[in-house]
This record gives sequence, C-alpha cells and structure tokens, in this order.
Amino acid sequence: MTSGINNLKSSEEFGISVVIPTYNRRDLLEKTLMSLAHQTINHVFFEVIVVDDGSSDNTDLLVENFKSKIPIKYYFQEDIGFRVAQARNIGIKAAKFSVILFIDSGVIASQNLLQKHLEIHRKEERLVVIGLSHGINEYDMENAAEMEEILTNNTLENAFFRLEQLPHLWDCRTSYLDSIQYQLNKMSIPWILFWTSHISVSSAEVKAIEGFDEWFQSWGGEDVELGLRLHQAGCTYKILPGVESIHYPHPRDGLKNRSDSKSNVKYIHQKHQIKPTESLLSMNWEELVKIY
Repeated sequence: MTSGINNLKSSEEFGISVVIPTYNRRDLLEKTLMSLAHQTINHVFFEVIVVDDGSSDNTDLLVENFKSKIPIKYYFQEDIGFRVAQARNIGIKAAKFSVILFIDSGVIASQNLLQKHLEIHRKEERLVVIGLSHGINEYDMENAAEMEEILTNNTLENAFFRLEQLPHLWDCRTSYLDSIQYQLNKMSIPWILFWTSHISVSSAEVKAIEGFDEWFQSWGGEDVELGLRLHQAGCTYKILPGVESIHYPHPRDGLKNRSDSKSNVKYIHQKHQIKPTESLLSMNWEELVKIY
C-alpha cells in the first residue's frame, strides 16, 4: 500500500481519516458506520472520527459498540446550537492521516469507497476529490419513499445495481457533470460542487487554511465556503470515478434550509467579494455553472 508514496508531510501517515459530524441521528449513523466496517481496505490505513454535536440519543454507546469493528474515535461537544463547522474542525485536528474524508450520517459507503479515495490521492497531492451519492438532492425529498424501499428490500450490492438504472434517483449534480465529461478542470468555480456529504481532501491543505469557518451556525454554505478557499489555495479538483455511496433518506425542513442557506450565502459574499459569490445571491448552483 505505501510503495510509491512520495513527498507526504512528515507529520502525516499515509491513509484516510473519515470525519463524521452527527446530532441525534443514531440510526443513520449506524448505517454509515456499518458500511465503513465492511471496507476492502486494511484497517491500518483508515480511522473514523465521530464528532457529536450534543446528541441525547446515546450516540456515544453506538460508537462504543463499533470499537471492536473499526478504528474509531469519539468526540462530544455541548448542545448549544448548530455547530457542524466546529464539529468538523474537531475532526480535522484529530485526524492523523494524509487524507480526510468528510461524510455525513446516513451516507452509506460501498465496500470500495475508502480504497478508491486513497488510490486517487496516491497519484497526486493537493487534491479535492468529490464523490457522488445516489439520492443526493439539494433540498427536496420527493423520492424518499422509493429510496427507502430499495434500501430496505435489497442487499447493498443490489441496491447500487437498482439505483444505477433509475436516473431520477441519481445525484442531482450528475446531469451537469455529464455535460463536462466529469472534467472539473473545465470549471472556473468547481467549489460550487463541494458538498460534504462525501468528499475527500488533502489533510495538509485543509489544515493549512484552518478548516471550516465557524461563523456558520445554521444549515448550508459552510462546505462551499471551505471549497472556495481550497480552490483559491491552489488545490486541484477531481470527481471520484463511479458512484460509491448512497444517501439514506431522512426528514429535513426544505423551507428552513433554503432560508438558512440564503443568509449564509450573504455572509460568503461579504467575506469573499468576488463575482461568483455575488451571483450566488440570486442564482442557484445550476444557474451559476452556466455562466462561469
């Protein structure tokens, strides 16, 4: 595994640290951890870091049960509001490996997911690797019942096969990525697709820019803003080949998320003052990629 790895920062080990923020999503987290317990990669090359944003559903006991299955760490912070940016930063600081994978509770990994991320980072430094997930939609839940039926009544392998035949359940970024042949170097603003549901980054690079902006204390935008800074720092963006995860459907408040997201976009523009962030005030990502 380690042959051919050159120029890694001396403080980092070659491998992948999986950072999962969570809040009262024990059942969803269990699905994610179970999928990580069945990875093809040797356990010495990865760790899982669960950062609990103040759960009251015995998430700590769930994590304890997985200590015999995977290398896992658990951190807890008091519940004083939405602090996912700070939670992820705790995970970043605790990470020991050369690659950090951000993944959300309820994202179910294929058995090859960690191996594939490491393989692409092995070949090039300073990378941001965006992974696609079946079932990812920015706000809506109109297909949640169908997704849940497929995941409940099929093995994971069969679920991936079925979902590959159902375009309406694909990652909502798929159509656009098809149009650019999945070549993110054709984009001037690849950071607009930086969604932490499933994304890996060079550990050294994300630590160098001090991780997520902890101003964000409501849903949306903290991932895109970090992606923007990684792009400005000179990181190369790539898409992970294939679809190696499934987003398990769960309740969410689309109207509130839209409202929070708009407020957070205003902050992003105030902070960066560039033309694309100004356009983002009145456009969604699908409109933005047509003009930049």
